[in-house]
Amino acid sequence: MHQSEGSCQASEIADGSGRPDGGGAPSQPKQRIRYLDTLRVIAIAFVLVNHTVGPWMLSLPDQTMNWWFGVTYFFMCKFAVPLFVMISGALLLRKTDPYQKTGRRIVRIAKALVLFSAFYYFVNQNSYSLIDFVDRFWHAGICAPLWYLYMYLGLLIMLPLLQRLASVMRNRDYLYFFAISLGIVNLLPVVAAFSPSFEPTSYFQLPLFTGFVGMFFGGHYLANVAKVTRRHAVIAAVVFLVCLAFLVASTDYFYLVNGGKGYLAMDNRTFSPIMLMAACVFVVVRWREDARAGRPARPATQHVIRELALCSFGIYLVHLYFVTLMKPYFVQAVASVPDVFALLVYQLVLFAVSFAATWLLRLIPPVRDIL
Repeated sequence: MHQSEGSCQASEIADGSGRPDGGGAPSQPKQRIRYLDTLRVIAIAFVLVNHTVGPWMLSLPDQTMNWWFGVTYFFMCKFAVPLFVMISGALLLRKTDPYQKTGRRIVRIAKALVLFSAFYYFVNQNSYSLIDFVDRFWHAGICAPLWYLYMYLGLLIMLPLLQRLASVMRNRDYLYFFAISLGIVNLLPVVAAFSPSFEPTSYFQLPLFTGFVGMFFGGHYLANVAKVTRRHAVIAAVVFLVCLAFLVASTDYFYLVNGGKGYLAMDNRTFSPIMLMAACVFVVVRWREDARAGRPARPATQHVIRELALCSFGIYLVHLYFVTLMKPYFVQAVASVPDVFALLVYQLVLFAVSFAATWLLRLIPPVRDIL
C-alpha cells in the first residue's frame, strides 16, 4: 500500500474518548470519521455473536451441518476484538498527547472496569465479600469478557511511548514491525499448534511485537499512513475468505487428530490469521468509505450508525447481563424452531436490548462519562 498523508485527519471522534475505541475526555467535535463508526458497529455486533455462538456450537452433535455452520460462524466473528484494537490505534497513534491526557484515559477505563466488575459480582453471587471481590478482581477478573479492559489499560499505560514511536516511523519501519509481529510472534504459535517442536524457548521474547501492540499499530497504519485502493479491497476480501477457510479446515483437522476433543486450537485472537481478518475488514470498509467521498450519506442511516457507534462501548459492558437473562428463552426456542433461525433472532434481540439499555444509561451524566 502506498503512503497517504493525513488520511485520518478529521477532528476528534465524538464521545469516542476514554473507551477501547479511542479518545480522551468527552468533547463536542465538529466532524466524525464515518468509516470508523461503521467499523465500531461491525466490531460490537460480532463481539455479541462471539459470546453467543460458541456455547451453542459446542452443544451441537459434532460434524453435522449445524455444527459446520457454527464453526464457520464462530471463527468469522473472531476478528471483532482485533478490530476494536485497530480502531484505537487509528485514533490514538496519529498524535502525541500530554501525559496528563493519557492519565485521564486510564482513570476512565479503570472506573468502567471497577464499576462493571462490581455489578457482575453482585448479580452473579449469592454471598458477598469485599476480600473475595478484591482477590478475584486482581487475580482472575470478575467476569471473563471484561479481560479486554485489563488489556486495554496495559496499552494505555504504554501509550505515550507508543505515540512517540509512531510519530517517527516510516514505511520501512512499519514493514519491519509487521513482518516481526505477523510473521514471527503471532505466526509461530499457529505453526506450533500443528507441530509442537516449532515452539521456541520461553526465553526468546519480543514484547514490543505482541499481538495487541501489532493490532494497535496496524490500525494506525491502515488509517493514517496507507492509501487503500479498490485492488487492495479485493485482495483483502480474498485474504479474509482464505483465512476463514484455513481456520475452519484446521478445526476439522484437530477434531480428527484429537478424537473430537480440543479441536478449537485456533481460537486465539492474537494468531496471525485472525489478525489478518481484522485488517481485511478494516481495508474493505475504509476503501468503501473513501470511494464514497464527496457523496453525503443518507441522514437517517448516518444517524443510526452514529448512535450505535456511540453506544458500542456500553453495549460491550452491559450485554453480558442480558446474555444471562435471555439464554433460557433461546434454549426454549431451539426446541420449537430451527436452531440457526433461533440463534440469529437471539443475537438481534440481544443487540437491540443492549443498545436500548446503553442509550438510556447514557442519559445519566456521570454514567455517560464512562460509557
